[in-house]
Amino acid sequence: MQLTAIQCAVEAEAAPLLGRMTDREETERCSLRFVRGRINGHDCVVVRSGMGKVNAAAAAQCMIDTFSPARLIVSGVGGSLCRELRLFDLTLCEKTTHHDLPMAAVRADYPKMDSDWFVPDAALAAACRRARPEIKGGVYLTGEAFIDNEGRASLSERFGAEGLISADMETAAAAQVCRAAGVPFCCVRAISDTEEERGFDAFLKNVAEASVIAAAAVADMLEYI
Repeated sequence: MQLTAIQCAVEAEAAPLLGRMTDREETERCSLRFVRGRINGHDCVVVRSGMGKVNAAAAAQCMIDTFSPARLIVSGVGGSLCRELRLFDLTLCEKTTHHDLPMAAVRADYPKMDSDWFVPDAALAAACRRARPEIKGGVYLTGEAFIDNEGRASLSERFGAEGLISADMETAAAAQVCRAAGVPFCCVRAISDTEEERGFDAFLKNVAEASVIAAAAVADMLEYI
């Protein structure tokens, strides 16, 4: 059976997945704790990377090097960049980029790209849509800073509001590592903060409930992979 790697940033995001896991075995590498077992009967390994792009990239690379997974899925929460989205709505990444990097430099150097965007694996995205037909797909933007309303307005102005759904601090970094390593990638996030209920306090208040929603979607999509 092929192994699925699942990456989360914080403990609240990982906990609902670990709660579903049976036959657990733990491995420590790169100062990270990897937990391998079965979720809905599927061979999975889950890691909590810590917040931010460096942590996300390091965890993704370590997981790929250690376990050689068939795919990597990021599960967690994000801040809404779309006024139509409400707290705890489920979202699927259709493409992602770094909003705080000059992507022309990334295109020209490593890993050489012909686009500013990292696009998740089509088969994984289709599996997620089969498991959760109501999921909203769109653009994720990744940066090192937590995005509040001023930041939302700036991102909408720079990237165009159409298609933007979520901001976070890890997705594009993990996607970039997966692209370089040739590992299929996908990301599912539930909304933890919005224009109306905003700020880091809103994230702290809602992260646990939103993480349960995202984890349930990831667990269900395993049936369609």
